[in-house]
Amino acid sequence: MKQLKQQWVSKIEPILISQEKEAKEDDWYLGYISLIDFTIYLIMTQLDQTFPEEIKKFKKLNALKDKVAKIPEIEEYEKSPRAVKCYNPVEYFNSFKEEKMSSLAKGKMNEMSSK
Repeated sequence: MKQLKQQWVSKIEPILISQEKEAKEDDWYLGYISLIDFTIYLIMTQLDQTFPEEIKKFKKLNALKDKVAKIPEIEEYEKSPRAVKCYNPVEYFNSFKEEKMSSLAKGKMNEMSSK
């Protein structure tokens, strides 16, 4: 936990402070929708899982995250089973591996029963 706090103070917070200063008030980051908006959405969503209290002070970045979250396609994706709910890459990719192995096993079983 101490390492996480050090990461926050030394690396993450300074970047967010800089981005908060650059972000537009009540608008898209650049004044129009761009890839930056989606990137900030993903980063803030991930940080919300690890540093929920710390990110609250970044009002413009949180407002931008909320604005992107209200895009109908993003809302639909977030409700789907494809949505990433946990930002632990190992756990996330293992779930696909398990799904693939299960699918392969079913295919082998079907193949064997048809012989």
